[in-house]
Parts: sequence; structure tokens; C-alpha cells
Amino acid sequence: RRRQRRLRTCAAVVVATLVGACAVAAVAQRRAIAPIIALADVARASAFDRCAWRDPRAVAVLTPFKAGGKSLVSALGELKLRTERYAIKELPVWRPGQSSTVMRRQRKSIKRLVEKSIKAAGRGVLKGAGPRPQDDPDVAVVAVTRNPREALASAYAELNRDEGPAGPPSVDECALDQRCARAFGLARLCSAQTLALCGGDEACLPDAEGRASREAIDLALLALNNSVLITIPSERLDIDGYATLETLLPTYFRGLRQAAPPRPPFQRRDRSQ
Repeated sequence: RRRQRRLRTCAAVVVATLVGACAVAAVAQRRAIAPIIALADVARASAFDRCAWRDPRAVAVLTPFKAGGKSLVSALGELKLRTERYAIKELPVWRPGQSSTVMRRQRKSIKRLVEKSIKAAGRGVLKGAGPRPQDDPDVAVVAVTRNPREALASAYAELNRDEGPAGPPSVDECALDQRCARAFGLARLCSAQTLALCGGDEACLPDAEGRASREAIDLALLALNNSVLITIPSERLDIDGYATLETLLPTYFRGLRQAAPPRPPFQRRDRSQ
């Protein structure tokens, strides 16, 4: 009997020790996990309802030259007329040879554009060829892109037809001639999408000919992964691009499909000929 009592006492002590150790471990674990679970910004975390961003302060729509965003810009204007949900402002554009001082001023002007559009209509849509706003995390960034070679060929054909000096029929021939390439600004046209996505950092500044640096390309790719809400290939705008924008940003773009102008089906050029 004494032995049994001793065993029971020992068992009780062991159990009590284990329970106490587990309690201490649980408290320590809770304290260790608490900073991870606790939300630093509840309002920001609750800004999303599944995939939809409930109501960002503004939306920036990047449509680089000849990237195929013309119909989206038309749809944005038509939807504004129908609903008066937002004010539309034009983004500033990087210029070849632009200084870092001018770049800093343009970054500040983008912030002022956001404030002005919000003051005017409660919400703002900033549209244009760039640069990407990057100073306000509550501005949703949407980008329309296109195969760079196709965008370059389209831009060259338009300039060769309407504005520029008479050049060879194809952009490939022009690229082989340095004088032709400079006259039509092929370096600037090639870099249009990169500069729009890169943002307002000093590394994003183009050179005197409008050419983006290797670092600007890396920053643009980084922005696609980390900062841009969605990138829509121009050939998919009518397929699911407008619908995706309505889903992701419903307070801005609900009804965008009905406001979009009809477009002919996208056809890739046969470059084998």
C-alpha cells in the first residue's frame, strides 16, 4: 500500500510538472506568434474581399505607346460619363535625357494628381504611358502590355506613315541603319513599356536617346511581380481583361464591359513572309 501511494504521488507530481511545462510553453509560443498574427494595419488587411480590392484611393492605368490600351482608355472615359464614379487625370511622361530633379518633381506631381482626383470625385483614375506611381501603396496599378516587337513595328509603321521622315518599309531594316534608328527614336519606342513599369527611381531614367538601362528592366520585372495589381496582354482585353478589372476593382470598373468599344478580333501578323 505504501508503495502504491508513493507511485500515485510520483505520478501526480510528474503529471503536474508536465501540465505546468505545457502551459509555460503555450504562453511562450503565444507570445512568439502574437506579432505574426496581430495585424499592424487592420484597415489595410480588410481592404480586400477575396480577390476584389474594395476601394483603393486611386487606380493607375498604364498604357504605353502602341501597347494596345487605346480601347481601354476609351472605355474608362465612357464609364466615367455614365457613372461619374471617378475623375480622370493624365500621368506625366518620362522624356529622353530628363534629369533626376525633373523626375523627383514628376513623382510629387503624381501624388498631387491623386489628391486632386480624390477631392474632385472621391476616386481617381490616372491614365497614360507612365511612369508607374510608387509612393502610395493604396493606389492600384493596372498595366496593358504587348509583345515588344509587335509594339515597335506598329509604332514605326504609324510614325513612318504620318510624322517621321520616309524610312524603309520594315522596322527591321530601319534598325540596321543608325541614322534611321535615331530619326524614328527606336530606342525610345523599344523602352516604352519598361519605362512605364519601372517607376520613378533614378535608375528608371532613360538615356539621351530614350533607352532604358538594364537596371530599369530588372526594376520593371520586379514591379510586375510585387507592385502591379494586374498586367493584361492587349490581345486579351476583350476576352477576359475587362471582366477581370470588374472583378478586381468593382467600385471603379463595374460595367466596364458594357462601356468598352467593340474591337475587331486580334490577329497576329504572319512574319514568315
